[in-house]
Amino acid sequence: LTVNVGGAQGSGGMDQQSRATMTERPELDDNAAGGLAKQLSPKLLETTRTARRDQRSLVVMSETRLRRGSDAARRTEEALQGAAEGWDTVASHTPAGGDDDAAGLLVWHDSAQCEILETTELHAGRLLQLRVRIAADGTTITLIAAYMPPRQLAPTVAEQERLETVWDALDAAADAADHAGELLMVAGDLNAETRNGLRRWGRP
Repeated sequence: LTVNVGGAQGSGGMDQQSRATMTERPELDDNAAGGLAKQLSPKLLETTRTARRDQRSLVVMSETRLRRGSDAARRTEEALQGAAEGWDTVASHTPAGGDDDAAGLLVWHDSAQCEILETTELHAGRLLQLRVRIAADGTTITLIAAYMPPRQLAPTVAEQERLETVWDALDAAADAADHAGELLMVAGDLNAETRNGLRRWGRP
């Protein structure tokens, strides 16, 4: 399942878009869920309710638009960590002072079901690699949470450099996992629009 929560930043953390990819299951306490409504944006709150309803145990969210070290980032992570017993977050926030405002990744997971063995930030706010052990059967997977830069018909030099840098990093990480014989999952938003799609949506 993918859900988008980006857009203009509101006071409660992530807002109108953000992407979430989920695997099996949390049990959210009703009181904690009520507290979330005061801390999180409507779209992110909807994501937590979907996770509860569908019994998910890992959620990958992209386009969080949360700045590293900001109060909004801290509040969002604290709210999610307090939403269900044993749940934790791993994040790659947008660098403070950077120019990539739409970036940001957040992985919310049930530590009893999905043990995070290792985390590597491949590109701040765009690529976050995790080694995850699934408690049910001991399987270990390499999970890459991704929010790829959007394509433009006529990109600036900076936009094109960012696009190529992030895709090169994803390709390299995927190749490394393949060569090591690891199970690989890429989750999030690849922004892989066609040129016709860019024209149709009026993206310059």
